[in-house]
Amino acid sequence: MRKQFHVWIWKDAAGNPFYVGWGKYEVSHPAKRLWASRDQFDSPLTEFLRRFSKEPDRVNEAADVAMSREDARALAEGIRESIRKKGGIILDSRPKDSRVGGGLARKVLAPDLNVYDSVRQAATDVGCNPSTITRWCQEVGTDWDYVD
Repeated sequence: MRKQFHVWIWKDAAGNPFYVGWGKYEVSHPAKRLWASRDQFDSPLTEFLRRFSKEPDRVNEAADVAMSREDARALAEGIRESIRKKGGIILDSRPKDSRVGGGLARKVLAPDLNVYDSVRQAATDVGCNPSTITRWCQEVGTDWDYVD
């Protein structure tokens, strides 16, 4: 298993942590990608990040050591829980109301340039599980992608 996931904490000007993130190091650090895409999504985190003119202070956990996906996820959740127990607030990176289900369906572009109105429709037409379509849209080099 390749170890390529990193965990970081963003802190505000007062030094208080407001987000604990983890992600795969591809071309750049996952925090840089999230910072660059802050105008593309509406979540509590991205709305907060829009207030900054430069990326907030980032503390790389575990000396920025590459970890497996499972280790990075577990470390990030442990840090979040520790901060919450001390009364801190950790912002959510997911779009509003996405944890309660629903939300708008995302259009999907297939390799044959067919556009589907949703992941579910693409999965039904292709004959696979919707999670497979989602994975293909998120992986590099599969020629599947989200339209919106």
